[in-house]
Formats: sequence, structure tokens, C-alpha cells
Amino acid sequence: MDVTVSAPAFWHAVAMVNRRPHVAIVGQMGVGKSTLGRALASALDRRHVDGDDELEAGTGRNATGILDELGLAALHEAEAEVFLARLAESEPLVISASASVIESPICRSAMAEHAVVVWIDGSPLDVAVRSAGAAHRRPLDDAEVMAIDTRRRPLYEAAADLVVDNDTGVDVVAERVSPLLEQ
Repeated sequence: MDVTVSAPAFWHAVAMVNRRPHVAIVGQMGVGKSTLGRALASALDRRHVDGDDELEAGTGRNATGILDELGLAALHEAEAEVFLARLAESEPLVISASASVIESPICRSAMAEHAVVVWIDGSPLDVAVRSAGAAHRRPLDDAEVMAIDTRRRPLYEAAADLVVDNDTGVDVVAERVSPLLEQ
């Protein structure tokens, strides 16, 4: 992963940290949100909350189970509810958001108000390969992956305070991002 931050975006993010207590890590399924979230939480001495884990803990089913039983709309609604509940907490958290929350206008609004947003960007097809076979992720073919990326990419771009490329090691990214968030 590599960190890309323009000078104005850097100072904007630094100013926002004092007003927005949480760090929300967003990006496509399988891009490395959980891995970066754990590393950043450790570097910032904060609790890490993983949207997928919270979803399963709260419902007793993983994303695939909810999808199979209740459908895609119910899955995305449940993911948004988990995310919004964490953003409402007073303890500063590092939140690895479920990929779909970026499509919710309510989640984007809450993110803008309560979190510094770190977007992990990655090649959609590379991410699809990394996600294939994971039991807690829904299977997607290449056409679906590209359609989702086309739909979500502008939303991620608009929401992000910091953009991280997932080609560099997570520890390096955590070392580069954490000082930006501490200032």
C-alpha cells in the first residue's frame, strides 16, 4: 500500500482529526481493510472494530449467510446499521467498514461528521482474486466486480480524507498514516 495525500488534503485531514473522533477504513471487499485497521488501531492505541465481525456477532450469521437467507438489500442494511452504531460510540475507534456502507447516503453523511476516512484503493480484479473462496464473502464474477467498482469508486473518492494504495505492505502504510491522524 502507498499513501497518496495532497498538501491541502493532508492539512484538511489533520484539522478534521480533532473534530472527528473515529478512523473509518473503506474500500472494496478483500482490499485489506481489516488488516490495515488492526495495524492502525495498534499504532494509534485504539480499539479496532471490524464491520464483518460485528455483523456476525450481532446476527449470528456472516455476510454470505444473510445474503442467502434474506437477500442483498437486507445484507447491506444490516452492514449499514452496524457501521452507524459504531460511529455513534464516544470511544475513538478504528473501524474497518463493510464494503457496501459507502453506497448508503446516511453512512456517508455520518462518516463525514464522525470519522477521518481512509480509502484503500486497489485493482478491482486483483481484489476479486484475493476475495475468491473466502467463506464470509459473497462470490462475485469479474463483471460484477467491475460494475461494483464503477459504481462505488466515485463515492470512495468523494468520501476519502486519505487514499492508500493496497500494493504496499500494511505495516508501512500504518507507519505513514498514523502520524497524520495523531496530529
